[in-house]
Amino acid sequence: MTQPILEVQGLSVTYGRDTQVLKQIGFSLQRGEILAVVGESGSGKSTLIRAIINLLGNGGKINSGSIHFDGEDLSSFNTRQWRSLRGGRIAMVFQNPGAALSPMVGIERQFVEAIRNHKAISKADAKQIALMEIERLGMADPQSILQSRPWQLSGGMKQRVAIAISLSMQPELILADEPTSALDVSTQELVLNELRLRKAKQNTSVIMVSHNLAACAAIADKILVMKDGEVVDFGTLDQIHSRRDECYTCELLDAVPRLKPSNRELKYA
Repeated sequence: MTQPILEVQGLSVTYGRDTQVLKQIGFSLQRGEILAVVGESGSGKSTLIRAIINLLGNGGKINSGSIHFDGEDLSSFNTRQWRSLRGGRIAMVFQNPGAALSPMVGIERQFVEAIRNHKAISKADAKQIALMEIERLGMADPQSILQSRPWQLSGGMKQRVAIAISLSMQPELILADEPTSALDVSTQELVLNELRLRKAKQNTSVIMVSHNLAACAAIADKILVMKDGEVVDFGTLDQIHSRRDECYTCELLDAVPRLKPSNRELKYA
């Protein structure tokens, strides 16, 4: 079997002195594989991908376990190595696009600088990549988008810009924290299709944190279910469905709203 692009073993994370958020998390991810991480709020999903990319924030600490990317132990990386890895080989899509975009700097400058931090190309070539990526995510008038500042764009547009910047690096691994939460249904489908395309054409791996089980079912090769900082289920959708009567996952599946036909007749005054 080929070496996983990512391997997490026995990962435990705490915040502060004694708030344990992750407990002995373990899984592996192959190249070209899409993993969906699902669970209720507070289950540790976002902490997991932030730990992978070393962005836990103040008070966050890995207490035990290991994270290997392409065979390399990430705990040994220094600041320079992390700067090269983040955004280049590993891209992060934050749930809040404001975390990735400076409100007072134009989109074009942010996009072009992000590309040139990892690619030895001219500003003109970087701009062409930016225009192409924006267009691929369904935004009309890409030139106008580049000329805007983030505060001039809607939440959904900022989210797509943040995703476009991440995809423009052609990363080997994409960590996406609720990447479609600010998008309407048709745009969600466009973004998910783009992730499928990157997997097919570039063998890109994806870890997608989501509350949207329907989206996960449509795109993921495997699903990792978390509760209270622990993995409570892991496998393909078919494997998880086969166990749904005896596992926590059935509660999540049953919580998905469904439209049921009504037998009541409409009455008009």
